[in-house]
Amino acid sequence: MVATWYSAPEPQDGPAAFELARFAHEAAARLANAPNCPHGAPLLDNIDLDPAYVAAKVDTDTRLDFELHLGEAACVQRDGGTHIGVFGPADSWEKDTPQVLVEAEILARDSPITGLTEAESSQAALREFLDRSSTIDEVLGNCCSRPCVLLEDPDLGVRAMWATQFGGDPWSLDFEIGPEFIASANALNLHRRPGEARRCLRVMALIAGGRDADVDGHDDRETEAATSPVRKDKNGNTVVRSRLQNRVPDADRLFWARGAKPIFLNVSGHQGVPAL
Repeated sequence: MVATWYSAPEPQDGPAAFELARFAHEAAARLANAPNCPHGAPLLDNIDLDPAYVAAKVDTDTRLDFELHLGEAACVQRDGGTHIGVFGPADSWEKDTPQVLVEAEILARDSPITGLTEAESSQAALREFLDRSSTIDEVLGNCCSRPCVLLEDPDLGVRAMWATQFGGDPWSLDFEIGPEFIASANALNLHRRPGEARRCLRVMALIAGGRDADVDGHDDRETEAATSPVRKDKNGNTVVRSRLQNRVPDADRLFWARGAKPIFLNVSGHQGVPAL
């Protein structure tokens, strides 16, 4: 990325080349060199892809590196980790398919604790399907198929759900995730409840997209008395208690603050309180 941008120092539009390069450096610092395999980094042999990777502008050595990367990604998935899939143009592949079958032989595993260990015969054969996407919308759709993981990054999760479920522009949304939100979702065990995690992100997407009228809920009050004052956050925004299921009295609750932009505070059981 950096080399490409520096080779074209006078772009027709967008940020200056040095700004793009600076951004690429910052992004690269957050990327891992290889997938994190829960059972140790694999030593792979005889990697085979179906369909084959045939990108015309990629030389043989780079193609082999890429195939190795996909083998490692397949190991992540086989080990129970999460992998969103492969993203790139359809003409890089022999056939336009929604998935890539990765087959390989695992010779050994390299664990930081036990070192390099020969793979057991029952674990030596690798065969996994990786999702393949050609557009950002397809990537977001693949994200939404893994709601428990997606809820761990609710900023992305809400945007992905807004685009996939409601056809909206994910990058136009303006909302904020409160500091207690992720901890509250984990406390409610949403990271192990895919149906509820998906429902939570869907409700948040409706609210962030300006469709909170479609969500069952009401302004939260300081006490249970009908005449109790409406609860406010520290900035004077009204706190709203929304149900994560419509017309279900004991449904889990989503607390959020209604202001210039919605602020998602926390989730809880139906007897919970907002994280203010």
